[in-house]
Amino acid sequence: MNEPILKIENLSVDYVTGETLVRAVDRVSLDVKPGEIVGLAGESGCGKTTLAKAILRILPPPAIITGGKIEYRGKNILEINEGELRKLRWQKISIVFQSAMNALNPVIRIGEQITDVILAHKSVSPDEAYDRASQLLEMVGIHPIHLNSYSHQLSGGMRQRVCIALALALEPDIVIMDEPTTALDVIVEREILNQIKDLQARLGFSVIYITHDLARLLQFSHRLAILYAAHIAEIAPAQELQENPLHPYTQKLMRAMPSLVPSEVKPETIPGTPPSLASPPPGCRFHPRCDRAIEICQREKPPLVEKATNHLVACHLAS
Repeated sequence: MNEPILKIENLSVDYVTGETLVRAVDRVSLDVKPGEIVGLAGESGCGKTTLAKAILRILPPPAIITGGKIEYRGKNILEINEGELRKLRWQKISIVFQSAMNALNPVIRIGEQITDVILAHKSVSPDEAYDRASQLLEMVGIHPIHLNSYSHQLSGGMRQRVCIALALALEPDIVIMDEPTTALDVIVEREILNQIKDLQARLGFSVIYITHDLARLLQFSHRLAILYAAHIAEIAPAQELQENPLHPYTQKLMRAMPSLVPSEVKPETIPGTPPSLASPPPGCRFHPRCDRAIEICQREKPPLVEKATNHLVACHLAS
């Protein structure tokens, strides 16, 4: 692939409430290449959604970006003004939020919501925007008659498709998808994922895909990043990660996945709970839950190092 279209370097995000500081993203580095699907996986609270919102600078208070840089085509998003940021959002980088029902306005028809996005960024007539909205619905498998519908009149899967249509309205280079199939049944989920992959292959946009479903990510993504307690534990191509996971956390996540075929091997649980980000443990943050931890794991943070081609891991045992 070509040079990265998006580069995140040593990004840190803090939530500050009174005298308490919680670092939800801690010096994270990640890149996305043109036409690539990058998956982000990890337990709740590991920093996936915070990282996604930081890219677009839409973090609500009390979140503050406290370090690092986010470069889109060589320009640092954290340094551009509001006018430049407005041009970047949705035209270059868009997002599909986790809850479609909350993302859509319940008192405005679907057609108006889509045309509003187009008219806010493009110099086109209302009729041209409406035609584009009709094309977008057809592209995601919804009949244009639903341009006159309200969000509550659509099924969960249809609402999610509308959110995808909104994200693609201005043909962005990167689409961030934050658990876009949450609360959908497995059949609808599969249909939407297949549709996303088909649209991505046809239109050529890159995807940052966030989910808890590691099995689905392994099928869907080109490359995966495993997050744990605000840090990246491992990054590798999907097939490489499936065949040769190096971090103990990744290995345990793999063993926790249920098998799709009959097997005597039962899924394993990961003992313990993720640490508090207000007072994380020293050294490797996974060491309190790791049955292979050694003395150095308790005192020194492992660096993220390349152990094979494009396969990086932050683990003393791997090094």
